[in-house]
Amino acid sequence: KTLGEDCEINMCKRIFASQTSDTGDVPFYKIGTIGGKADAFISQALFEEYRDRYNFPQKGDVLISCAGTVGKTVVYDGQPAYFQDSNIVWVSNPKQLYINSFLRYILSRVDWRKLNTTTIIRIYNDNLRELAVNFPSVKEQEKIVGLLSLIDELIAIQSKIIEDLKKLKVGICRKCFSKHPHNSSPLQSYFDYGKAGGTPTSTNKDYYDGDIPFLSINDITKQGKYIKSTDKTISDLGLKSSTAWVVPPYSLILSMYASVGLPAINTLPLATSQAMFS
Repeated sequence: KTLGEDCEINMCKRIFASQTSDTGDVPFYKIGTIGGKADAFISQALFEEYRDRYNFPQKGDVLISCAGTVGKTVVYDGQPAYFQDSNIVWVSNPKQLYINSFLRYILSRVDWRKLNTTTIIRIYNDNLRELAVNFPSVKEQEKIVGLLSLIDELIAIQSKIIEDLKKLKVGICRKCFSKHPHNSSPLQSYFDYGKAGGTPTSTNKDYYDGDIPFLSINDITKQGKYIKSTDKTISDLGLKSSTAWVVPPYSLILSMYASVGLPAINTLPLATSQAMFS
């Protein structure tokens, strides 16, 4: 069936820019701030008047952004707040044939980019009403939502752990490397040989598709710390025609251009472009 058979699509009464301010009593959410921190406010008196006289979401209703970053879904928590008309709409659920949290998962999975052939995507009310949906029983919806919510919770926990570890790493690096070390020596005193690479002329096919792996910055960004393969190779002729040289395995390689300062260690002999120092 379609979503419009069992629910209604509503929007708030229009609020004009002149009725908002940078500070105030009640947050006014626009498409750029829904789900985040409001940057505009309306007065308590205006909020109460519009909430009582016009359409307004019930606690638990699913709001969705229809312009800009389309398809962003938020469950209304019942706290005083107002929402930008037509750009943010909500789905009323009078028949209670589905639970709102299940509906939110459905709306968040729709590829709204398929709605328009132009570069500017817009969700219209009819797009929501005509959306084909398949709702299982309420009991099954609750089980599905319970599982997905648990996964979301685990993702949030892991994301928090990752962010905390990043902060810990920054703190350790700052502690270890910010001070000038005692008895310091130039870096060159610690390696046998160091030099930038070189790139054979790209128009000469004889210089490429040989047996020598040829490292690019793209390889570093894809593989990270250890380089085990390269997308491109060059021939012996290409090596001799340029300033490229064969870097021995387990050398330290540092990018110098574009993505500056990316370090990597090669696990196989390879050559690099002039954008890297080995």
